[in-house]
Amino acid sequence: PPPPAQTDSSVTHQGDLAEFLSRAELLNAKFDSSGGPGSGSLRLLSQEEAVAGRIGGGAGVLAKAARERRRLAAEELRNQLRIPRRPAWSPGVTSPAELESLERESFLRWREAMALLEAKDGVAMTPYEKNLDFWRQLWRVLERSQAVVQIVDARDPLFFYSPDLDAYAKECGCQTAVLLNKCDLLTPIQLTAWRQYFQTAGTWALFFSAKPAGSEADEDAQDVAQAEADEAAAIHVNESMPKVLTPDGLAEALADLTAEASLASSSSATGVPVVGLVGYPNVGKSSSINALLRAKKVPESATPGRTKHLQTLPLGDRLVLCDCPGLVMPQFVGTSADLVVHGVLPIDNMRDCLGPVQLLCDRIDRQALAEVYGLRLPEPPEPLTAAGLLTAYAELHGYTTGHGVPHLDRAAREILKDSVTGRRKALVYCQAPPGLQQIDGVDFNSRPSELSIKTATMSMTAAAGEDREDAASVAAASLTDFDKQFFAETGKSWKRHNNSSKREKLRRVYRHLDQ
Repeated sequence: PPPPAQTDSSVTHQGDLAEFLSRAELLNAKFDSSGGPGSGSLRLLSQEEAVAGRIGGGAGVLAKAARERRRLAAEELRNQLRIPRRPAWSPGVTSPAELESLERESFLRWREAMALLEAKDGVAMTPYEKNLDFWRQLWRVLERSQAVVQIVDARDPLFFYSPDLDAYAKECGCQTAVLLNKCDLLTPIQLTAWRQYFQTAGTWALFFSAKPAGSEADEDAQDVAQAEADEAAAIHVNESMPKVLTPDGLAEALADLTAEASLASSSSATGVPVVGLVGYPNVGKSSSINALLRAKKVPESATPGRTKHLQTLPLGDRLVLCDCPGLVMPQFVGTSADLVVHGVLPIDNMRDCLGPVQLLCDRIDRQALAEVYGLRLPEPPEPLTAAGLLTAYAELHGYTTGHGVPHLDRAAREILKDSVTGRRKALVYCQAPPGLQQIDGVDFNSRPSELSIKTATMSMTAAAGEDREDAASVAAASLTDFDKQFFAETGKSWKRHNNSSKREKLRRVYRHLDQ
């Protein structure tokens, strides 16, 4: 009998048993419980064997030296990170059953290759999409598109960018580009650095922010942007800073991307070029599409699996957007905590709160954390730990568990959401291009202090207020002199009724009746 139908939900995490059953389904194989040798048998591990097999794969935080070793090891193996290809088939020759069998075999070989990479010492891989149906949607998007755009988070573009997907799209005859979304979270210095990096790599990079111009932001967002622009002007980067596109500008750029594509290969019924949009969950793919269409046509979700099938959306009469379901592609990371701080894994579902917060403590200046949240943190050289930060935050807000101890999980969720969503710009960490940490002596992640910005804003506001008060007093004095010069007093000089809201005595109101 045929294997059971695969679930239509995204699958990125699988336990050992679920992984085994998934492989058995792909193989369409039968297994016995004899425990004897052979490819068709299975054996239950003892508790000691299972624990021994999991040592070293924890989700905690690595030391900086260990993270650097993992990064170097990952760089050597990065070229082996591939995405599954659709096997070759011929319309009218390959039957649907044969094509499904070929796809399952090809997908299983890819899973085995990724498992071999995961087993290598010194590297750790992200949980990637293990549902074949989601990869089939990607294959269909590539087949019907003339251009493919990878949408990435501008704070760490290379984490979300797949060079192999770019190569696969070119194999299918597609023009390719990368769209850096959430550019409003980057400083001009950082935008310039990434523009130069992609120019050197020969990749067409587009810079965009799906955040509406009139949306709510931090109260000091405009002051932060002005301070960052002043800092960029001081080191002369404004000349080469990329332009952050508007929705109309992005539509024009996508039209230019498909200008060289042949309409003969278009699969749309109207012959209009099709642009495929691919990306991780939570990089702003759906919000970018809604910004382009100026309407909420695509549901937005931070977790994979909300969109299960590709969607085609006409953008006027010039383009058709083909939205691919969000895909978590294989990528090397230090630990699973990296996935939380990158927004790939839901913050509300995390089991270890100390790991991701410790990454923030290592990346974000402690003075910025203290200023943003009004905390008293230990002074250097004492290290800032996740437990210390969360305890201070929980005690400040009165977050306690039923036993009266600080509620670290609740504090961690609030701090991580501030960082991932970009609500607190001082907590935004942007990864530098490879080999770049400073630009003209300025650190890549240096940002104006919130306290200095607020102080400058308050001083400017106070100065403006003093000017207004001086102008008002001068105007009032001139009016008083004018009244004294041309108008005489009609009432008694010793009666000064300056308070207009004061209740007047009735004997004065009706004194004319006494005459």
